[in-house]
Amino acid sequence: MNEESGTVVFDIGSLMTRVGFHFQTEPEEIILSLVAIPRTRINVGMSDGQKSVYFGNEANRHRAVCKVTAPMDNGMVVDWERLTQLIEYGYVMANVNDSSLHPVIMVDSPNTPREHRVKLAELFFERFRVPGLYFASAPVIGLFSTGHTTGMVFESGESHTLAVAVLDGIALPHGTRKNEICGSNVTHYLTALLSSSAQSLNSARESVREMKEKFSFVSSDIQAESAKCKASPSGYTQIFTLPDGQYIELAQQCFECTEPLFAPERQYGTNHNYEGFSHTIYNALQSVSPDLHAQLRSHTVLVGGNTTIRGFAQRMQDELDGFVVNGQKPQRKGCTRNWRGAATLGSLNSMKDLLWTKADCEENGYEIVCANMLMEGNMSFT
Repeated sequence: MNEESGTVVFDIGSLMTRVGFHFQTEPEEIILSLVAIPRTRINVGMSDGQKSVYFGNEANRHRAVCKVTAPMDNGMVVDWERLTQLIEYGYVMANVNDSSLHPVIMVDSPNTPREHRVKLAELFFERFRVPGLYFASAPVIGLFSTGHTTGMVFESGESHTLAVAVLDGIALPHGTRKNEICGSNVTHYLTALLSSSAQSLNSARESVREMKEKFSFVSSDIQAESAKCKASPSGYTQIFTLPDGQYIELAQQCFECTEPLFAPERQYGTNHNYEGFSHTIYNALQSVSPDLHAQLRSHTVLVGGNTTIRGFAQRMQDELDGFVVNGQKPQRKGCTRNWRGAATLGSLNSMKDLLWTKADCEENGYEIVCANMLMEGNMSFT
């Protein structure tokens, strides 16, 4: 297999973008879903080699002198111009010289509005002239990446969290449950915890997110962990250097910031409508026939940045054991699971029959084709 005949797989999330060819085991490029435009033609603090646009980590480094945009938020496009630029950059990073030679598999979030999906199809067919396009349902291909088509998928990223029951390659609408708590909540809570400890925090939100990713963990028992931390704080202390050279010291904040993922009352008090993550899986499971519970729980897949936090999978398993018996340990597949599932799909012989073309859209209408694409995304792939 070579680049001239490969299918390009895009997974563009609120926080990260992943792109590569279907025959690769991992994405060719993983970057922050950020696009930065200099505020003026020549900015003070930037070299004469100033670019007209920056992407990913480079965009993040130029926050001080650029307007930085995240084109996606919770599965919805908030800036189509910047998304187009991000896709163009993705092609460059995947070493694609001519997009018209390569079909595209686009990982599709359950939160994507129909009209956005239609506009994405128009963008790929009209702007990038792709020969074929397929929207792959994220929960289905995520489970598919583990070699199964039936199970529970729990995904928690920067801007969304949901649990989905998948049966024989079909994401069950009545077995889908959303949770409003996501990665951005953890970042906000960590900011509040650091501020309450009287530490100076004049840095950008991005620095707090870096602290979260570097130091946070989920405790199995918050009370016991807090007692251990107070008794021996040196064993928990972490130091983070801010861009301006100042130091931030963390200790109990490392595990306190993640506790609301399982016990929302830690952050929101008792008068709230949130539920812990294990309850989200349990309630999604309870929404389907009891006859399916054992089959669905036999394969529980954890996906997204929040699920990669140290201690998360064990805490989830411990709490689920209190709800449901005979469930296998959740599989933590990390942040590239959806991309890998879509890449695996692209390797199947049946993929050529799933692709839709511009001619299909012109004959049947973009809305009908996009609806059928997603419907076919909920199927048993062979």
